[in-house]
Amino acid sequence: MNALTITEFEKEAQNALILDLRNKYVFEIGFIPHSINIGIDGDYKTYLSKITEKDRKMVLVCSDKLEKESTKLLIKQGYTNIAGWLNGGFENWKQSHKPIDMLINIPADEFATDLYFLNEHEAVIDIREFEARKEGEVENSLNISLNELTERIEDIDKSKSYYVIGSDGFGTMLAASYLKSQGCTSVKSIDASFSEIQEALMYHKRV
Repeated sequence: MNALTITEFEKEAQNALILDLRNKYVFEIGFIPHSINIGIDGDYKTYLSKITEKDRKMVLVCSDKLEKESTKLLIKQGYTNIAGWLNGGFENWKQSHKPIDMLINIPADEFATDLYFLNEHEAVIDIREFEARKEGEVENSLNISLNELTERIEDIDKSKSYYVIGSDGFGTMLAASYLKSQGCTSVKSIDASFSEIQEALMYHKRV
């Protein structure tokens, strides 16, 4: 696979998915605008197919040391249209004073606190599938599963601020980064399982 200079990367990225394979905690503090995050250290096999087709052209952002391993793992899953990876990774991009974006990743307890102060300009998106939502739901949340997200993106009011909840923090970071890549400027990923969210909500009700 090709190691791309920043100029080459920018050219390829114009008609490709920018896939950032770094750990979500590294991703949240700085990433290339319009990237989506699916850390190669997580359950990418379960989630990547929900957000993109296997023949979609991709450019990768990852550690130089993990470039070969990451590419092999993606190709093994059927993602073969990989134009290349950014030589030097995100640090090269940052040191070249290129624009960067950030994404807020918060724990269940902070979400439970915020939930009581939501206004008409804020909303919660639940990306779990229908069966999973039988476990319970957050009141007034928008139910848009990860499978539906790309199809329903035009229905989402991009002027609002969103909290993204799901079955785990891995899927929510992917969904949150996808929303940001599509023009939602204020997005928070909840880094928790749904059971942890329920526990936090129950705790705040008691106190």
